[in-house]
Amino acid sequence: MSAPLDDLVTTVVITRDGGDTLVRTMSRHRGPVIVVDNASSDGSVGAAVRGRDGVRVVRLPGNRGATARNLGVALARTPYVAFADDDSWWAPGATARAAALLDAYPEVALVAARILVGPGERPDPLCDRMLDSPLPPAVERTVSTVERFG
Repeated sequence: MSAPLDDLVTTVVITRDGGDTLVRTMSRHRGPVIVVDNASSDGSVGAAVRGRDGVRVVRLPGNRGATARNLGVALARTPYVAFADDDSWWAPGATARAAALLDAYPEVALVAARILVGPGERPDPLCDRMLDSPLPPAVERTVSTVERFG
């Protein structure tokens, strides 16, 4: 592959009045980023993207909540998309690793990562529920050959 793997993944960040949290987390995103602003009034989006290359901002006239992600996905020009919020980001190399896994296993359509919460970076209980969720037989065969991601 000629492009760095991070460049194969667009991170779609949705925000509404993300404040200093958004400003801090934006520097952690790698590769192309689309920020979908759900009608913020605090000026944080401008501050968060100032001086950053590869960031596209879409300002919505009203708060669409999580469905704003759909607009970000529609605008993405990469083969893969990752989601983030004001207060979340992907660990260094995580989106590149996900792209490599998805390229290696074209029958896989989704990669879910381990979610760490708070300053102590405790695993979110949702991670175990996702790990133990039932999968259709065709997917189970693939997952058994793919290393656990996260």
